[in-house]
Amino acid sequence: MAFSKKDRFNLFPQLVADMSKPLGHPARVQVIMYLLHHGDSCFSEFLTFLPLSRPTISQHLRLLLRSNLVLVHEKFPHTYYSVNMMQLQKHMVVMLEFLMQMRQNGIGLKDLIPAEDLKQWISLWAKEVAET
Repeated sequence: MAFSKKDRFNLFPQLVADMSKPLGHPARVQVIMYLLHHGDSCFSEFLTFLPLSRPTISQHLRLLLRSNLVLVHEKFPHTYYSVNMMQLQKHMVVMLEFLMQMRQNGIGLKDLIPAEDLKQWISLWAKEVAET
């Protein structure tokens, strides 16, 4: 059986890795964006915009719940999900710190992604956000 060697790393890289996983799939990112835009939402709403099966959506929601990025509350007969803004802010601070450290080491987005690809990516993202 394999054992995790995660504890051999400094705390900050562990924190960045832990906070990256919940947002490491487009479905989870889209759920967070949808909840931010629409507020409390029930499971059936996710079925309308995610091209995934019910069990797969449930797995993604479980991961978001375990990471504490999403909160859940029951209101008969539905279960509603919402963004945990405090946890999302913590994620944002850690990720911004990570990006700032990269920048201090001379690495920026323009160094990682060609300018034309970056412009196209930002344009697509903005369009997608506007449609949700």
